[in-house]
Amino acid sequence: MKKLTGVAVAICLLLLPVQIGAQEPSRPKSPRMTSDDVSPRGGDSFAAEAESNISPTPNSGSTINNARALLQGALTRMAGVRSIRTRMQVSVPDGTREITIETVKPDRMHVVAPDGEIIVVGKAYYYKPAGGAWQVSSSNNALATSSKAFDFNAFFAEGLNEAGVKVSGKILGEEVIDGVQTVAYSLTVEDTKDSGTVQLWIAKSDGYIRRMSLSGAGLTMRIWCSGINENFAIQVPRT
Repeated sequence: MKKLTGVAVAICLLLLPVQIGAQEPSRPKSPRMTSDDVSPRGGDSFAAEAESNISPTPNSGSTINNARALLQGALTRMAGVRSIRTRMQVSVPDGTREITIETVKPDRMHVVAPDGEIIVVGKAYYYKPAGGAWQVSSSNNALATSSKAFDFNAFFAEGLNEAGVKVSGKILGEEVIDGVQTVAYSLTVEDTKDSGTVQLWIAKSDGYIRRMSLSGAGLTMRIWCSGINENFAIQVPRT
């Protein structure tokens, strides 16, 4: 399970201010989260306690015959989207951080975090610290580095393929998310040392993940996905 939580650590690295001015953005130090990082809940369509909205169905509580294949299949499906909006909450004992990400393939990304804002357009890397002005640099690997941190398929695959890792699960029921009917699943990922829980809300119509929750190893990460394959633009900021 520790391998699986590596994705949350990678995401946290992108929340920190980045030194701009060199040809390649420098690697930020490990984050230090406190209660000051807790984001207030807004009035948008993302319900933080959405688990309570799951409606039991005749299949609720049924064991998933191949939970590993279900998880891997859903993650692989998400890797193929051409555009997506994602909101993430990462909670550890010291506090909670929230970030939002817009991604448009092949080369655009927009990240908003408590520490500032990042826009990547091709090789152009724009960064604005909280309360500051936009700074720009050129980077050959800015998009690749940013994209890797949000490639859940790659991170999960590394952990799932380790020897001794077992995946089991059950069906929780169904829930409508932003007008889309989904099936909710609860999966347990464990090895000989520890375990964690992955909850998935997968759309019945297209197989895309609309919501995801990961808990274990002292952290909880929640993910809300919207705007899948919609036509929206990420523009170069005015600097």
